[in-house]
Amino acid sequence: MAQKQVVICYFQGNGSSCPPRLPLLSHVLKLLGSSNGLQYTMIALSYRGYWNSAGKASQKGIELDAQAMLGWVTENYPHAMLILWGQSIGAGIASTAAARHIERRIIPPVAGLIMETPFMSIETMLLALYPQKWLPYRYLSPFLRSHWDSGVALRRIAEVGKQPPRLLLLPATRDEVVPPEEIQALEQLCKDLHFSYDRKNVLGALHTEATSRREGQQAVAEFVRELAAP
Repeated sequence: MAQKQVVICYFQGNGSSCPPRLPLLSHVLKLLGSSNGLQYTMIALSYRGYWNSAGKASQKGIELDAQAMLGWVTENYPHAMLILWGQSIGAGIASTAAARHIERRIIPPVAGLIMETPFMSIETMLLALYPQKWLPYRYLSPFLRSHWDSGVALRRIAEVGKQPPRLLLLPATRDEVVPPEEIQALEQLCKDLHFSYDRKNVLGALHTEATSRREGQQAVAEFVRELAAP
């Protein structure tokens, strides 16, 4: 009997590239192993302008890169269980890619969405980082180069009306970049949209440490294992 394929697509954060993240991705795969007729495959996207990828990074270009990766997955793994995993701004890229994939009813559907150290949107982050009304930064959102918005993406998914993906929210409790109000707002939105979700706080972790730590890796592996269980 052929093994059931589980494909995990990883979307990195803004301040890194694939090589530094490969050890943690490998550790998650090792925790998952290969049992119960399941075979796990991890695919990490290197956006244009990052690492060895040519071009210049932009929201439009990165979204095209995400679509190209998912197109390759659907062509090569048409019967797989598909899980998207994004870290920091990568969570916004992953949720936006998931919304487009689900709206177009592409096979295989997105079964799971892992949002590691996520925030609601770039605009809400701007307001969180510069709450003072007398500073000009909070008014500059129309001029931002990127406008990824996980809240909008999750609402788009809900509007499709089909079975939405199960979510894992994975915040770091000592996150020095994303304030706790962001994960609280995302969790409340999941409740409002009646999404099935899990939340696992990685205690003591900074923004880039959530899955560098064993607890975060185990949380991801357990989520994937439970999702893929027969």
